[in-house]
Amino acid sequence: MNQPNDLHRNLHQIQQSQTHYYGAPYGPPQPPAPEKANPTAFAAMVLAIIGVPLFCVTGGLLSLLGVILAHASWGQLSNDPKGKNFATAALAIGYPVLGLELIFAALYLISNSL
Repeated sequence: MNQPNDLHRNLHQIQQSQTHYYGAPYGPPQPPAPEKANPTAFAAMVLAIIGVPLFCVTGGLLSLLGVILAHASWGQLSNDPKGKNFATAALAIGYPVLGLELIFAALYLISNSL
């Protein structure tokens, strides 16, 4: 009858010594922190998107700023896939809007010269 009590005492001593030596046991592994995108690339995408509905008001100026910021942020992006996606989206939206601006400007100049 003395043996189970000794085993319990020995097990308790082992647990205390391990907790003391190794510290508290770790919890479950935490998921990795979400990656933050490049703020310049994000601002470029936002400006390019906002520039589409406000094209008549701003004359494509917001999309032009989006394209400029996208090119500026492209140099800062080395291994940031999310930032590159934002910059690519800004370029894909901004350049067609700038093309429309050039077409409308050309049509305006042609119509006024006649």
